[in-house]
Amino acid sequence: RNQCSILYHIIDHENIARTETAEADCAGNKMVYVRSGVVGDKKWIVGDGCCPDCEALEGEVVGLEEPFSNGVQHPPGHPGCRCDFVPIINSDA
Repeated sequence: RNQCSILYHIIDHENIARTETAEADCAGNKMVYVRSGVVGDKKWIVGDGCCPDCEALEGEVVGLEEPFSNGVQHPPGHPGCRCDFVPIINSDA
């Protein structure tokens, strides 16, 4: 293989690893929020250098078990996504 091809595969593998790690982290956090019984909603927050699609989601609040408007339950919204979400505690908790 040439150097460009090798570099592309390294970058691609790193992107996949970062995305899968973010997926596992957010899925685990959501599971804890559900089990806590005190979180009612979740809020999308963007990361530095986010894409225009994610920028449009900044601050969107939905129910904990509801998908965001892009159809996903939690970030990442796409490979390489730099976003996260935060819990919103029930006011009566």
